[in-house]
Amino acid sequence: MAIAAQGEGGGEPAYDPGNGFVKIENSILRNNKGSSRGSGGLFLWLYGDDEALIENSIIQGNSVIRGGIYNDSKAGGVRVGGSGGKVAIRGTAIANNTAQHQGGGIWTDADSIEIEDSTFS
Repeated sequence: MAIAAQGEGGGEPAYDPGNGFVKIENSILRNNKGSSRGSGGLFLWLYGDDEALIENSIIQGNSVIRGGIYNDSKAGGVRVGGSGGKVAIRGTAIANNTAQHQGGGIWTDADSIEIEDSTFS
């Protein structure tokens, strides 16, 4: 996995009750590998009102293989998980990522996702 980040919102009492913000900008995440429900490229975990922005980036050729207690494989390129949150993807190419179960390009549990001027291939 290239990048893993966790928000700091109010969904979990152990974290600051404010809103967390994760920003990935002008990045290239290429040919990384992960397993199970992680991600090959980018793994973001959001709580409550946390927000994530992926902007002007390339997420390409990442993969995730079977593993973990469920022996599954999800989110080759991007995983946004957790308990809520919002994610925006702008000006980003998500291409040639693979997963053996679901979400070759992206797999998300976020409350909302906004995709603008981006390419999925």
